[in-house]
Amino acid sequence: MLDAGLFRLINGSLSLGYWWQMFWALGNNRQVDFLSGGLTALIFVWWLWGQPREVQNRLCAALGALAIVLMVVPFTTHLLNRHVFQYHRLSPTLVYDDALRLSQLMPGFGAKDISNRSFPGDHAFILISIITYFWCLAPRKIVVATALLGVIFMAPRLVGGAHWLTDNVMGGAVPALVVIGWFMATPLCYHMTNLFTPLVRLVLKLIPKPLRIPDHTGSRSA
Repeated sequence: MLDAGLFRLINGSLSLGYWWQMFWALGNNRQVDFLSGGLTALIFVWWLWGQPREVQNRLCAALGALAIVLMVVPFTTHLLNRHVFQYHRLSPTLVYDDALRLSQLMPGFGAKDISNRSFPGDHAFILISIITYFWCLAPRKIVVATALLGVIFMAPRLVGGAHWLTDNVMGGAVPALVVIGWFMATPLCYHMTNLFTPLVRLVLKLIPKPLRIPDHTGSRSA
């Protein structure tokens, strides 16, 4: 099986030594999620830099609307899974007794390497949804940067054994493509963007001018 073969290969690499184990233990710490969010925000700022102010406002509003959707979908999925479908899938580290666990190899790092409900891959769902959003609207360099970031931050869960590959593919990528397709290709994105744009303008007025992202007019006058 692809799941088992890939897990054996990448999880077995943890036997390479202390520094390799520490690298993946750090990557599996839940606090790293804040780092991935911060880096994604920096890429988003890079995308907005120098664009007309109204374009910036609408892109921020669209991303805010998407954030609402990305909070609702995993919450709803977990409720349905827990109370209706009642599907449970153990992570690889709970299936194989000889799996290398980062929590044992590197205690004190807070590495996530086990799960009683490894499916679906919520972490992968969020990352792939954001990548797909950028893919629909952003220039190629922004898409490539975001995709690389997504791969980097999805890999630790696979190496550490908190998820199977198919958790990320069938439980992360597939629903992400469905949700983004439904969000971007229907009037929902347009209407939610219109709803959030006045709020973005209001927030912008509260930010001191030197801290605002430069717009097209500002960069031209400079």
